[in-house]
Amino acid sequence: MEVERNDFGIFVHRRVSFTEIPSCEIIIFSKYSIHTKCRFCSLHIMTSLKYEAGKFAWLICLAFFLSGCWLGCCIAPCFIKSCKDVIHICPDCSQVIGRYQKL
Repeated sequence: MEVERNDFGIFVHRRVSFTEIPSCEIIIFSKYSIHTKCRFCSLHIMTSLKYEAGKFAWLICLAFFLSGCWLGCCIAPCFIKSCKDVIHICPDCSQVIGRYQKL
């Protein structure tokens, strides 16, 4: 509330209304599960993690292949979690919340 003086010298309380502006939450994803609010089901959740071979894993596969490891060893990075991209998923509604890419 705001106080102001009217023409007669009497203090008057005037209500001031504010319009709420929607905020934009910036989420930084990592290789670990995070606590956030799901934008689909609006629940506060701890994300579930799913791993998927991304650019980094395939780049290492190519490097292994070009260095002579072509008998199947070159696809090893596609099976190592630390070489894969991490996909953050809502455990309640199973929607993709975000993605952490190695490259």
